[in-house]
Amino acid sequence: MKLDKIELEFQNFLKDNLSSTGPCGLKECLLLDGCRQLYEATGAGVYRELFVHRMERIVGSDGSLSLGDSAHGALGRNLFWMAEHTGEEKYMAAIDKQIAHVKESSAKLAGETKADGRWLYLTQPFYMEYETKRHNKAEYKDIVRLMDFGVADWLRQPGDGKKQAGWLLMALVDVLGCMSMEIYEHYRELEENFKNIIRQLAGGGTMAGYAILKACRQKNLNAERYGGIGKKLLDHTTGSLDFKDCEEAGVRMMAYAQLLAFDAASGFL
Repeated sequence: MKLDKIELEFQNFLKDNLSSTGPCGLKECLLLDGCRQLYEATGAGVYRELFVHRMERIVGSDGSLSLGDSAHGALGRNLFWMAEHTGEEKYMAAIDKQIAHVKESSAKLAGETKADGRWLYLTQPFYMEYETKRHNKAEYKDIVRLMDFGVADWLRQPGDGKKQAGWLLMALVDVLGCMSMEIYEHYRELEENFKNIIRQLAGGGTMAGYAILKACRQKNLNAERYGGIGKKLLDHTTGSLDFKDCEEAGVRMMAYAQLLAFDAASGFL
């Protein structure tokens, strides 16, 4: 399938599903992640326009957010992007509201027996970005502890959770991408957790492919050894583009964006 055909399918799906004026649900947050990353990978104005237009409708002038109950905390990295690219104060106000929710729910998770990988992906990279940019890295250890908890939970029964592993890998690689290597012991610990899952994961899928290619670009993995593996895992991403829902579409878009970015960095484009 030609690349322009793939992107046309993505754009049509985004136009159909980012036109709502109602509250943003959790799966739409993932679709917005995909839209933003496609813009970052391609520079195509259509992605920026769709992303910005929907974000402007979600965030009120006072930083209030029109979100479904399950989506609180899930929009954080997109809020940072809007704050940095528009300069509008309302997005920083929204960030402050969302980080309070993430910290509260993160504290509650410490008392649980299971860790939801999708929730970790949606919240912990935002938490890490906030700590790096706005809070002097003061709570790095709390984020690392939560990620350790999620990884340990999966390692107890790795054969039963390929999708859980995918979410964990995406969470780990995005957290690593948001943190400062100055706090080396924490950085190294998360990097080792990432590699432990890669070593024990039989097969993989779109989420693992996303994480591996991004880890190669971030130099968490050796690109010569793992780049081909990551690309192989994404073969179907450029195949059938029938999406079950916004979550699947968002993840596929993110993976495709990482594929483009990896090829560009490797000199293939």
